Amino acid sequence: MQTVLKNIETYTDDYLIVDGTIPIVTNSTILDELTLYSLSDIEQHTLFTKFEEITKRRISPDTDINTLSFGQKIIFATLCSLCCSATKIQLRRVFSSIDNQKTEQLKTLIENEKLKGKEFLILNN
Repeated sequence: MQTVLKNIETYTDDYLIVDGTIPIVTNSTILDELTLYSLSDIEQHTLFTKFEEITKRRISPDTDINTLSFGQKIIFATLCSLCCSATKIQLRRVFSSIDNQKTEQLKTLIENEKLKGKEFLILNN
């Protein structure tokens, strides 16, 4: 937990942080987590579509976040960061709990967002 706190202290002035050790902040529905990212209806639709493409699971705002596996929570949080308006995103330990195919799909999405001008800092520690 100390590493997570130090990371937040160091980077939150500039970066939206997605930490793979604690990917979800809320403990209720998908909608509660989405509220933190201020996603529009269009951005939410994009997120749900990408989530289903990667995980083969359909979610909605009413989905209980606790029904997602840990890997699905990481994918969801990563997609939230990709779909939101943040221009600088730090992804910390997001690839360690998901399989290679899903990792490659996320990396492709990240590369697409880089082309749109978003900056990423990817940390594995």
